Amino acid sequence: MSKRGLLFLSAVAAGCGADRYLVGVSADGGVDGAMMEPPDLRSSPSPDVVNQPDAVVAADRTPVAACSYGAAPIPVRRVAITQQVLASRLSRFIIAGTGIPDGPWSGATTAEVETSVRDWFGSTEPQHLTPHALGVIKFFPAWLGAAPGQFSVIGAFTSGRGGLQRLLTGTFGPPAEQRLGVLSDPDVLTTRAHASTRGTWLQNNLMCMQLPPHPPSIPPPPRPAPGSTYRQTLTRQTADPSCQGCHRLIDPPGFAFENFDERGRFRTMDNGLPVDATGTFTVDGRQVAFDGPANLMTALASSCGVRECFVRRWMEYALGTSGRMLKPQDDAGVREVAAAFAASGDNLFELVVAITLSQPFLAP
Repeated sequence: MSKRGLLFLSAVAAGCGADRYLVGVSADGGVDGAMMEPPDLRSSPSPDVVNQPDAVVAADRTPVAACSYGAAPIPVRRVAITQQVLASRLSRFIIAGTGIPDGPWSGATTAEVETSVRDWFGSTEPQHLTPHALGVIKFFPAWLGAAPGQFSVIGAFTSGRGGLQRLLTGTFGPPAEQRLGVLSDPDVLTTRAHASTRGTWLQNNLMCMQLPPHPPSIPPPPRPAPGSTYRQTLTRQTADPSCQGCHRLIDPPGFAFENFDERGRFRTMDNGLPVDATGTFTVDGRQVAFDGPANLMTALASSCGVRECFVRRWMEYALGTSGRMLKPQDDAGVREVAAAFAASGDNLFELVVAITLSQPFLAP
């Protein structure tokens, strides 16, 4: 399909409510209209108070230290799925099912897939993603659990400027508000209104840490007690050892965002007292001290483990648009894509290409 054709289909889809009504590819290769939502990549239920005794945070997969996934190119391999499945996966992931991709999909190799994917974007060189990449852009609200109202940071990332560092630490908004990176977007902050939920999301979705399930009955988020900040009240309420098993782990990174209230508004005072946004948190085995989000987000943006987790969440999304789950045996493929992403300078266009060439994407 030509680039002009893709742009036309995107415009038609946009006019028909493209965020919900998507045209897919049926099993026999035909066009199939369907109601399809992007997969939900939000963390599992993340309560404000988790009080399981002796809870332990475990990684989804063993973290990779010192970017040990290397920088080897993705090898040329045969495609192990049918041409219909491949065409459907490419369509749903990249262009949200708004067209049928052309290509020699029967018995194709990754080299042929790469040529076709790059041709969709009109270049054989790394470049920014063009506006018709509807499926790719839908990753961000699926990952963040919200549609950010401030798109300057995401826009810079999708256009190939600044990479993961820019996405997580780029400044925007009025200077006095000190907004830093996409996690400081008001709409994103509102979906996780307190330190515990913010810390839980950060560890689940930036570090791929799996927190224990919360108990069936938990108290509501505390309101600041008279003469206390929210942080002081939360600290007292969760001081019991049965609470600290989790809260000592999930709360610290959330405290970095204490300068933003439950509605995402910037503040320096809480309940008449100065906000305390200080703390320490371990990133790649080292303690990072912070006062506000700057130091913490800078450390996370340069973390090898965070880059691999970001790639993992992307691959879960890419496969999830077609109903395939990422499996434990896909770990080598995740590291392969992480290496390609790092080698490209965290270029989103190259990440999309690498995912389409990866063993998990091309396997049943």
